[in-house]
Amino acid sequence: MTAPFQSPRERLYNLLPAIYRLRDHYDGEPLRALMAVLEQVFDEVEADLDQLADNWFIETCAAELIPYIGDLVGIEVYPAFDTLIASDRKLVGNAFRWRRRKGTASVLPEMLKAVTGWHVRVREYGGMLAMTQHVKDVNAGGRLASLREPDEFHRQGGLVETTARTANVRYAGFERPVPAAGELPVQGQYNLNFVGISCWRLQAFEVTWREPTPIPGPDGIREDGTYAIHPFGIRAPLFNRGVSTDPAALQSIPAPLDPGFLRDELDSRILRAAGAEDEDGSAAGPLWFGDNPVLDILAQWPGSTEYERVDPVCLLPESAGYRPRHTDPSHHKRGRVSVRTDTGILRFLDRPFPQKVRVTYSYGFSADLGGGPYQRFEQEPAAGIPWIALVVPSRNGSFAVTASGVMECSDIDAALEAWESSGSAEGCICIADSAIHEYRRAEFLQLNGRSLTISGWDGAVPTLRGCLRVAGQVGEVADSHCAPQPRQGRPSSFHLNGVWLEGSLHLSGQLAVGLVDCTIFQTSFHQSDTAGPEAAILARVSLDSTISITRSIIGPIRLPSGSGCSLELADSILDGRSSGVAVCSFDGQPGPQTAVRTCTVFGAMRVEALSRAELSIFTGPVTVAERNHGSATLCWFAPGSVTPNQVRCVPEADTPAFTSTRHGDPGYAQLSVGCPSAFFSISGDGGELGAFHRLGQPLRKARLKTTLEETLPFHLEPQIFYET
Repeated sequence: MTAPFQSPRERLYNLLPAIYRLRDHYDGEPLRALMAVLEQVFDEVEADLDQLADNWFIETCAAELIPYIGDLVGIEVYPAFDTLIASDRKLVGNAFRWRRRKGTASVLPEMLKAVTGWHVRVREYGGMLAMTQHVKDVNAGGRLASLREPDEFHRQGGLVETTARTANVRYAGFERPVPAAGELPVQGQYNLNFVGISCWRLQAFEVTWREPTPIPGPDGIREDGTYAIHPFGIRAPLFNRGVSTDPAALQSIPAPLDPGFLRDELDSRILRAAGAEDEDGSAAGPLWFGDNPVLDILAQWPGSTEYERVDPVCLLPESAGYRPRHTDPSHHKRGRVSVRTDTGILRFLDRPFPQKVRVTYSYGFSADLGGGPYQRFEQEPAAGIPWIALVVPSRNGSFAVTASGVMECSDIDAALEAWESSGSAEGCICIADSAIHEYRRAEFLQLNGRSLTISGWDGAVPTLRGCLRVAGQVGEVADSHCAPQPRQGRPSSFHLNGVWLEGSLHLSGQLAVGLVDCTIFQTSFHQSDTAGPEAAILARVSLDSTISITRSIIGPIRLPSGSGCSLELADSILDGRSSGVAVCSFDGQPGPQTAVRTCTVFGAMRVEALSRAELSIFTGPVTVAERNHGSATLCWFAPGSVTPNQVRCVPEADTPAFTSTRHGDPGYAQLSVGCPSAFFSISGDGGELGAFHRLGQPLRKARLKTTLEETLPFHLEPQIFYET
């Protein structure tokens, strides 16, 4: 007989005399089970002793010991909200090295990035001032603008600006956003004692071989040759990758792609291909389109089944009417494409147009929220799941079974059909690419007390196009506004993880639903379903049903009133401005009981009860029918809201200001620098209100200011510019 708690090594049990082990065997081995429990404690103590030697060094010590070692070298370690903030291990480990170089502009970017997690650049404005040159002390900084170089004016205010400025002694504040296009320069920026600290709060996320969306013409008919890289067909700027071996390189900055830099390199590539040199007599190497280009395009031409890489020389990053300065017909190969870096629009200039297109690019956003190339699984998805299917569209045929037992399907419909016929109680469908998958099934997916997960693979950003319909148990589905009656039996569960859904999610029956890292929106020119064109989630669920949404961007939600179901939102953006109401029932009445934590809600909310509302922003009026139960703590509610008792909430007079409220913009739902300070300080834990609370932006700003006060020479005045 084998004990249920038996240890694989059983070192303690083997130390017992053989007579005791023999008698224990005939008694059912209760002593063996006891020693297995003691073995676990013994392993923990042994591991702790082994760690003692490593705890002497900051590089190998346990995370909980970093503040103690930091105190020995005079470094105050702050709590980290998110993994995006660099570990304080690096800050403590480099304390002496940075202090020896204290006050120099070369050490500041490295130090500030360690304490904030942002990409930081430092610029000393004293070297950019226009001044009379001395023959013995020539100023190598700013120079007069060259009228022969139009890019000089395009790059004014940027990191590579070389145009001289006149001194401006006025001081305009410690921190402020960068002036937008068309605005006047910031006063008090260029002076001898001013140091500019440029911070990029956004991150760059690289997507590999994504399928762009064809853009229809004005009459609604598809316009061949024009694509939007964004899967929903909206305009979104392209970003640098934000990763480089050289932290001082321009590619290391997670910022929108500069079309001027791309144009210059493409012109140089044409010159080098023709055996010529640049105008300055040099032939610079590839910076943006080298072995790992910032934008890579594959095209499948008519009559071919293979993808061919579009020649980067033919990429035109300016407007559609731009042509290279140095044209050579011999280098204009098939597949010339115009790229708008500010909108993410591709336009093929020559016929025949490709049949399929794939693009590798980077986009900018505040955090890993919504669908994106994030880590999906801490371990292999097949671990613990009896049935798993891998959607691989490039495979021939409907599906096949691999040697490892994982089923491979050619499309999502084939995977769902295989799942329904498998009879497995639990299954997972993983989509292995970033293509657009048409969901053509019109009937409901019957779970019948089973559990199903549809997920994107690690690094993949798949897009489902169509209305996804999921029902709990047989006989419960009634496509009407009335909630069906529940049936006894095992509850059904459905999960979406890391998936973009261009359409709506219809739910019915007794069902537990979980959405993690998803983006669900209706669109104007791809969605033809009329069941609820303005809503992203329509649920006619029954009693004891729960819909949980985490780290997602979701459109309007419609849930039945009086059904007993519940809605839970956490770290998400709920955008209901298309219909004016983010959450309500089908007839506009209050929806079910709702819990909201660290969310940003655009639009009104009408619910029966608000069980919990914490650290959230509600831009539209919130109406709660049952106000005797529930709580609203550390939130901001729009004027006209009727909620339970509000505790330490931001006053209605303080209106939130966002960098952008348009989905697709990099600063979507991000609180702007000019937002009232109460939204950043009222939580008291270093996080702001809203969906990006876990980033700890106020804590990063505080650490930034503290570090500048400790490291900058006393005669220099820092000015922080938030580039994104």
